[in-house]
Amino acid sequence: MAKARINIVTSQKQITEEVNRALTRAANKALAEAAVKIRRNAYPIIRNAIADSSEIESLKYGVLKAEFGLDSDRTSELIDAIMSSLDVVVTKVRGGKFARSGSVAIVMQPSDYANLLSQEFASQLTEDGTRLPWLSWLLTLGDRVIVADFGVILGDFGRSGGGRMAKQARPFKVSSQFSGTTNNNFITRAIASTAPMIQKMLQNSIK
Repeated sequence: MAKARINIVTSQKQITEEVNRALTRAANKALAEAAVKIRRNAYPIIRNAIADSSEIESLKYGVLKAEFGLDSDRTSELIDAIMSSLDVVVTKVRGGKFARSGSVAIVMQPSDYANLLSQEFASQLTEDGTRLPWLSWLLTLGDRVIVADFGVILGDFGRSGGGRMAKQARPFKVSSQFSGTTNNNFITRAIASTAPMIQKMLQNSIK
C-alpha cells in the first residue's frame, strides 16, 4: 500500500503570523459592529439624562428662564446640539499582532463648548439689541458675579413673564443650584450620571 506524505513548507512563525492576522481582522470587524450598536444604545440613555436634568426643566419653566429673560423654549435645540457631538471611536488592533488590544470609546461634547456657544440659541436678544450669552454663563461662569449693579426680581412680569432686572436685587449671577464651570456643569453631570448604565450596555454590546 502506498503511503501518503505531506510536507509542511510553512514555518511555525508564518503560521503564527497568519493566525494573528486572521484574528486581527475578526477582532476589528467585531469592534466596528459593536461601535454601531453602542452608539445606537448610548444615544437615548444620555439624551434622556440631559433632558431630565433640573437645569433643562428650569430653562423651560423655572428660575433660569426668568433670570436669563428667555422669551422662547431653547431646550430642544440645545439638547439636539449636545447630542450631535456623540460619537463612538474605535481603536483598531494593528500590525497583525493580536496582543495589541483594540478599544471602543464613547466621546462627546468638545471641552470648549464651541459647538453650543456658537449657536444662535445660546444668547438672548434684549429689547435694546444687546445679546446676552446666557448659555456661556450657565456652563462656564460658576457662581461668579455677572452684573454687579442689577439682579433679578422673580414675579409675573418682564419679557419672560417670570421676572425683571432691578437694582435692589443686585448683583446678578447664575443660581448656585444650577451654575456650572467648564469641567462641572449640567451636561457633564448628566453624562456622569449615566455611567453605570453605559458600562453595563458596553459589556453587553461587546460580548
